[in-house]
Amino acid sequence: MAATEIKGDKITKLDLNDPKAVVMTAVTSADPVYIDFGTAGDEKLVILVNASGTTVTLKKGNGIQGVADVAETVNGLAAIRVDSGLFKKVTGTPKGIIEMTVSSAATVGLVQLP
Repeated sequence: MAATEIKGDKITKLDLNDPKAVVMTAVTSADPVYIDFGTAGDEKLVILVNASGTTVTLKKGNGIQGVADVAETVNGLAAIRVDSGLFKKVTGTPKGIIEMTVSSAATVGLVQLP
């Protein structure tokens, strides 16, 4: 099982009327998706998922706050703002990621807010 790795586009400045492109990566249900939390602070990471009738599951982290997976069905474009305490893997391999699975094909993008 090979994971699909998603790294974020860090937005350092977001001016009015100045659109920023976000790289979207195609993912399937065959493999987990590893989202690189990088240096983003709490609540600064936004996962974008574009799908049709796909269940997206954020796997619980292995820190003290990681108590349950969170799943939601996505129809269209969804934005998920992530709390690292709930989902980030703080020990083991791979460390520093958020693991996500999808029930069917989707595209995933990641933005780190300023």
